[in-house]
Amino acid sequence: MSFRHFLLPALIACVPSACESWRFSPPAGEWAIRTPDAWRTVSTGSEGRISSGWLEEFRDPELTLVVDEALQHNRDLKTAAARLREAGETSRTC
Repeated sequence: MSFRHFLLPALIACVPSACESWRFSPPAGEWAIRTPDAWRTVSTGSEGRISSGWLEEFRDPELTLVVDEALQHNRDLKTAAARLREAGETSRTC
């Protein structure tokens, strides 16, 4: 058996042990993360429905422009809308 035939299996055997040395231990102590009290209570909001004007509630014109542009150029949404229209037309004709 040549040295080359011995080297590859030896390297492969060393890989798992090398990976073991890269394990990270969790940080010592507790992480003190304070969340607002309002986040801890359950609220149904407007009867559990999402507002149709949720984007405007952010009052950020740049965000509104970005979301509008994304919606205009989203081929998946256009395809889904076309399929819904097609399904609606098919169900009316049957």
